[in-house]
Amino acid sequence: MEVKNPEDARAIASSGIDIIQLDRMGFKEIRTLKKEIQSINPGIKIAVTGNINSDTVKEYAQTCADILVTSWPYYGEPSDLMVTVVPIFDVY
Repeated sequence: MEVKNPEDARAIASSGIDIIQLDRMGFKEIRTLKKEIQSINPGIKIAVTGNINSDTVKEYAQTCADILVTSWPYYGEPSDLMVTVVPIFDVY
């Protein structure tokens, strides 16, 4: 369930849901909510989304969120990848 404010997150936590996605919340708010929500429902996972990129991923990781949701890789520079397939043993 995606929520956009702390009040909804607290209300949803007691429903027995498995994962709450916190949308566009600050680092301090996420850390605080993680503790509050898990005291209500210890098995719940916390996913966070919104502005997660190479400049902010460390701070989001430090919130102790269980899941970081980002579309940032889609906006990265393309890479030239090469794959070589070689047999590891003879089959004939």
